[in-house]
Amino acid sequence: MKQLAPTQLPVLCADAAPLLLDVREPWEFQLAAIRVPGTTTLHIPMAIVPLRLDEIDRERPVVCICHHGVRSAQVVGGDRGQRLGGPCRAYRAGWI
Repeated sequence: MKQLAPTQLPVLCADAAPLLLDVREPWEFQLAAIRVPGTTTLHIPMAIVPLRLDEIDRERPVVCICHHGVRSAQVVGGDRGQRLGGPCRAYRAGWI
């Protein structure tokens, strides 16, 4: 699994237009939804990802997002996926 630094996300977005898969709970997503121009954000809480796999476009790069990185690591697993490290704190701090 590859972890992206928050500062790497704009570079990836410019090159590949990834799908941002946000696996936080609905209340977390409402408080701090992460939207990046040139991408699509898909909100699927971690507990129901297995039920909604058909909504994930596997032809695009997928970057999994959660608050601290634990849930995104569980969803991505293995070495094929990417997850964004510390996105909520980075966005609030204005790092990107």
